[in-house]
Amino acid sequence: MSRALFDEMRRRMEHFRRSEQKVARFVLRNPDEVIHMRIVDLATEAKVSEPTVVRFCRALGCNGFQDFKLQLAQMLATGSQFAQFSMNDSDSVAEFSYSIFDSTVGTLLSVRDRLDNDSLGRAVNALAMANRVEFYGFGASGAVAFDAQHKFFRLQISTSAYADPHMQNMSAVTLNEGDVVVAISQTGRTKALVASVRLAREAGATVIGLCPSDSPFLRKSPCRCISMCMKTLKSTRR
Repeated sequence: MSRALFDEMRRRMEHFRRSEQKVARFVLRNPDEVIHMRIVDLATEAKVSEPTVVRFCRALGCNGFQDFKLQLAQMLATGSQFAQFSMNDSDSVAEFSYSIFDSTVGTLLSVRDRLDNDSLGRAVNALAMANRVEFYGFGASGAVAFDAQHKFFRLQISTSAYADPHMQNMSAVTLNEGDVVVAISQTGRTKALVASVRLAREAGATVIGLCPSDSPFLRKSPCRCISMCMKTLKSTRR
């Protein structure tokens, strides 16, 4: 298969039958679990029949479920699930542009399916009622933080963004109950960000974390995990 398996699933998503889309979405959300499943287990979790799983595998060019699991395991081992799209020298400009848009749409659909609406609603309410909103991030996440700050500023919301750990700490200790921090991290493993979040929580602020669900950012913070993609972490201070 010339494309990464995930790219191929996303590209074909709209062409799958509705039942096959259920299988694709479950695999995209839980690839590490799927490689250890039996076909009956995947069918049960995706709420489809076993023949649907077989059709899904064959639609991707696999000989069957075991072949699909083998390709999935190889992809996970090489990390190729993170490739956004692939290009060949013979590809036209149109094919190149379609790959970019298909990849973007596939990513958006994957994120949409993984969002926890309860947590998202709590985050929206916290932001809507906030006296002050601060965005924290480092590196590429810092760029996202500054872009978010710009958008919130245009809505006439009192907001700032910081990509320096010392400035984050200074910001965190001046927060109060009713203030909100949006901490952004692609890995959730930045120790300085974890420290800033802890200071913000101790000050009484609400923290909304955009990071992987199993990251140290969430495990080391004195809070209870709520959702998969967006975590709303409420201060315990009264």
